[in-house]
Amino acid sequence: MILVQGLPLKFCKKHLPRDDGTMILEDENGEEWESVYLAHRTGLSGGWRGFAIDHHLEDGDAIIFELIKPTRFKVHIIRVSEVMSEDDNKENAMGLKAGQKRKSLEKKNRKDDNKENAMKLKAGQKRKSLEKKNRKDDNKENAMQPKAGQKRKSFEKKKSGEELKTGSKTAQKEGKTHPLAKKRKNRKELAATNKSRGNLKSVNRK
Repeated sequence: MILVQGLPLKFCKKHLPRDDGTMILEDENGEEWESVYLAHRTGLSGGWRGFAIDHHLEDGDAIIFELIKPTRFKVHIIRVSEVMSEDDNKENAMGLKAGQKRKSLEKKNRKDDNKENAMKLKAGQKRKSLEKKNRKDDNKENAMQPKAGQKRKSFEKKKSGEELKTGSKTAQKEGKTHPLAKKRKNRKELAATNKSRGNLKSVNRK
C-alpha cells in the first residue's frame, strides 16, 4: 500500500472530512481516479498507487493537491526531470551569456590594442618626421656656415684693401710710403731683378 504522507494536519482538520472516505483525484487533463482518504493519518491510501503508476511518478517529482470540492483534489505534477532540464537550460543560457560577455571583452581588448598600436605608429611617424626636420635644419645650418666663412673672408679682404688704399693715400699726403705698399714694391723690384738675372744668364750661355 502506498500512502501519501505529509498533508498538512491543520489543512485536513479544517477542510477535509473527519472520517475516512473516498477522494476523487483529477489530473491536469480532467481524468479522474478514486482514492481512499484516511482521516486519522491525514493521507491518501487505496487508489493512489494506480494514479502514481498511470502518471509515471518518479522520486523527486513534486505533487500539488488543489482542493476544488470537499472530496475532490485537482492534482498538479511538477516533474524533477523538467526542473532539471529547465535548470540545465538556465545554466546553458548563463554559460552562453558568459561566453558572449567574454567574446565582447576580448573584442574590446583587441580594439584597445589596435588603438594603442595605431597611436604608437602615429607617434613613430611623428618622431621620424621631427628627426627628418632636424636633419634638414642641420644641413641648412652646415650649408650656411661655409657661406658665412666666405663672406667673412671677402669682408676681411675688402677691409684689408681699403686699409691699404687709405694707408697709401695718407702716406702720399705725408710724403711717405705705406709699409704695405713699400713691401709690395720691394717684391716687384725683387721679381724684376730675378728676371734680369735670368735674361743675363741666358745671354752668357749663348
